[in-house]
Amino acid sequence: MRKKAILYYGSSMRDLIYPMAMELQNKHNYDVILLYSNPFHLPKDGVTEYTNRMGEKYTNEFYQKDFTEVHSIYEIAESSQSQSRSLTEINKIIDNIERDGDVRICDSIRADRHAGMGFVVGADYPDSELSDLGYENTLNLSIDLFQFFNSMVRRLKPSFVFSGQGTLPTHLFSSVAKKYNIPVRSRMVTRLDSKATWAVDFESTPFGFHNSYREKLNSTNVEDIRYTKKILERPLQGQMIQ
Repeated sequence: MRKKAILYYGSSMRDLIYPMAMELQNKHNYDVILLYSNPFHLPKDGVTEYTNRMGEKYTNEFYQKDFTEVHSIYEIAESSQSQSRSLTEINKIIDNIERDGDVRICDSIRADRHAGMGFVVGADYPDSELSDLGYENTLNLSIDLFQFFNSMVRRLKPSFVFSGQGTLPTHLFSSVAKKYNIPVRSRMVTRLDSKATWAVDFESTPFGFHNSYREKLNSTNVEDIRYTKKILERPLQGQMIQ
């Protein structure tokens, strides 16, 4: 029986998603399911030429037909606008969703700079279709997204999911995976050249961070002690630790 993986496409993942999907399918016996938010961000089928920040041209290929399933979150959002739930019904559904503690709708809304604009002060964000929904409609959309992700994860039982950060759908998707103890991975850009590493949740925790930090705390090495002392003394100042 083939294993399954669900990959959430974001525009920053344009160069990675398709090669990674083909690697999983052809070399590791996976069925790969593709999720995407906005159809305008999805690459066109075929080979497309791009120019990077250095002015260098390169090509990238992408074919939807090579994925086992393809689902549009945009279509879920569109259909959600026609859903008519009373506020009492919305509150009851969300109460049932949040009872086990793994999925918190409000946290997912706050993770999105558009949907969670009402939680931000001192910043001037441009209005968007999502920010103009209003709180009740945003809750309604969150319910539809949760139900879609929950149904998909229960049906497919993926070995892992590849998600992202900073949006209502990706936060909910990662939360649902966590609810079923399914590993979550996403790409995190490092501050070292143009390199990237794996993050293990929607909070962008680097892979192996907890074990590494625990080793530093328990270390008797002088340099490790100095390094840990710097972190503990200035955890919120946004400074690079040398």
